[in-house]
Amino acid sequence: MYLGPADKQPGDLPALEWGLVPESNRNLVSYNQECNFVQAIEGDIDSSHIGFLHMDLDNLKNPKTAEARWRAQDKHPRWVVQPTDYGLMLAARRDAEADSYYWRINHFYLPYHTTIAGPLDQSRGHGHIWVPVDDEHTEVWCVIWAPNEALKIGRAHV
Repeated sequence: MYLGPADKQPGDLPALEWGLVPESNRNLVSYNQECNFVQAIEGDIDSSHIGFLHMDLDNLKNPKTAEARWRAQDKHPRWVVQPTDYGLMLAARRDAEADSYYWRINHFYLPYHTTIAGPLDQSRGHGHIWVPVDDEHTEVWCVIWAPNEALKIGRAHV
């Protein structure tokens, strides 16, 4: 929502992928996170924590997919951060097979949108909208989308 003067109203909304797919292919859920905006958004722009925080102990010991194996074997990615006209592109490179790397690329669209690296088959996208409430709370909109199919989620689509 824009509440300022009409002559200073921004242009069109950004053409983020989740807004371009059919309504049936996306799902938004909101929640309040009890931390400040900087603490909240840091998790989306830091891909290094997925190698331990988003994996259960069994998957760390016996990874079920190549992606899980690469996350488990290399918990210290090397970073490439590229400023862009929209914000930042953040790439985390992990060692994969002997002759290859596993890259996770996240985007930070200033001032408060993020997209997170999804599955290798690109069947799903995932992102957040981070809205500061006060020094100790952030309203979060989590969006999941499927580029090529309707989602089968029991929540309302927007």
